[in-house]
Amino acid sequence: MTLLFAAGDVGGARALLPVARLAHVRGIKVYALNHGVFRTEGDAGWHWLDLPAACTQPADVVLYATSVSDPAALDVAAAAQARGTPLLHMLDNWSSYAARLRRASGGPQILPDIYAVMDQLAYDEALADGVPEPILTITGHPNLAHISVESGQFDRPDEKRTDILFVSEPARVDSGAADDPAGRGYDEQSVARAVMGALANPALGAALGPDPCLHLAPHPREDRSETAARWQTLAQEIPLPATGPLTISVVPRDGVRSALHGATHVIGMSSILLYEAWLLGRPVASIQPGLRGAALRSLSHRDGLVFCHTACGVGTAVQTCLRQRPGPAHPGLRQHAAAAGAVLDLLRSHPALYNNS
Repeated sequence: MTLLFAAGDVGGARALLPVARLAHVRGIKVYALNHGVFRTEGDAGWHWLDLPAACTQPADVVLYATSVSDPAALDVAAAAQARGTPLLHMLDNWSSYAARLRRASGGPQILPDIYAVMDQLAYDEALADGVPEPILTITGHPNLAHISVESGQFDRPDEKRTDILFVSEPARVDSGAADDPAGRGYDEQSVARAVMGALANPALGAALGPDPCLHLAPHPREDRSETAARWQTLAQEIPLPATGPLTISVVPRDGVRSALHGATHVIGMSSILLYEAWLLGRPVASIQPGLRGAALRSLSHRDGLVFCHTACGVGTAVQTCLRQRPGPAHPGLRQHAAAAGAVLDLLRSHPALYNNS
């Protein structure tokens, strides 16, 4: 069997990388688009192709993941489908299900033979969003299988402290400013100010405890120095009255996993890291004040996860989150452990693909 992989930004790339690695271990020939995070984190032993070559490379199946603004993987998928090559689309997050079937610039849908999703919630939401039911299949999330392994590698949080991990996102670039009528209703700037204001509430002093720390995890597409400066400025404008200064640090690029496991609480917008923290049993708050539409509301369906979609509710949401303490891992963590193998097994058993594999 020969497989061709293509992905755009970090989320989709990391969803596909474990599948490619397992395929290589099983002796399957792996071709891959030399592009983005998939290339920088991929393995040297794979057959790397530039975009024109990837668009003409014969393969038994093309596995791809889409991106908010990067059309390269869809270009590869469209070219493969035009040649009659089967497609498997790997979903990496609980959002924009049907929108992933076409380029941001418009044009016809690219319907894969398989639209692989992570769990029943993703299946139901994708179906409601217009993804055809016959192509939907639940496989688990390949990039979440490592969380259980990591739990034995990284230290658990020090529960005598308050170590908050804030997971940032380039919401303004991806969706527009908070006041953009076509945007999400918030952006990273409005959320940062709202969260800092909530942390400064005197009523939160006991929950924060002495010497609280805020660890910032910028998205790979964000300017790290700009993110740090935004929060440092807010800390000077909105000091914490009950606990003294809030120590703010930026997580190193290679330190996000350690920071996730070491955090007592995790706050952010819609990043998949919030779901990972929830799986680990950490108190989590998704802060999306003014949120428009249903596309980014999936986290609201996670039992115990604090979800805020109004500006007036941010203070209560942050307080509710920080008054909780870390607990045991969620049972759903086991669902993703065998996801990469499930994807490869599907290629050999699915009626649309088995004659090609």
